[in-house]
Amino acid sequence: AVEKALVPASVSKKKKKDTEEKVESDGGLMYVVDGAIISKPIKDVKDVFVPLKGNYFAYTRNEKVKKVDSVYLYVQDFETNKIMTIKPTFSSLGGLSFNEKGSELAFTASVDTAKAKNFQLFHVNISKEVIVKLIDTVHVNLPENDRVSSDFKPQFSQNGERLYFGVAEKAITEPKDTLLDTEKAVLDVWHWKDEMIQSVQIRR
Repeated sequence: AVEKALVPASVSKKKKKDTEEKVESDGGLMYVVDGAIISKPIKDVKDVFVPLKGNYFAYTRNEKVKKVDSVYLYVQDFETNKIMTIKPTFSSLGGLSFNEKGSELAFTASVDTAKAKNFQLFHVNISKEVIVKLIDTVHVNLPENDRVSSDFKPQFSQNGERLYFGVAEKAITEPKDTLLDTEKAVLDVWHWKDEMIQSVQIRR
């Protein structure tokens, strides 16, 4: 059997023409090596996920426009090199796992552009090319203030009939402080037994 390998290269920094938005990436080049045959490089690859069994592997591509991340997720067939694009485009990807056979995968991802991100749970049947959002940021079986955790990687049971995932409190974006420094109260504590009065302490 011919073994295939994934060969990452150096991190790439690409920029478009001056008339367009500048695009940067935290990813690098990836090559698929099949014996003596080396594929064309795939640009901006950030992460690669390879199951123990099966004919598929997954990878992500990263692009930044004005420091805003876009994450693209793809599944590729080792045998045919056919590529399946997982939509929509995400702002952040949590954990990703294949099932025991390598024919299905589950992952957590967010489409939020804010710093505080809430994640969703997705399932992909690769052979059928079916993508299902199992749990949104709001779900009837989740407590009101809970959401899918990005810190726990989804896991399939050995027979593939169950999918385990983590739950965490919803991420909340803190409101911006609109007060000026001159409008904020400042408290200085001074005790009457101090050897120096407060004004002298401040000057020193």
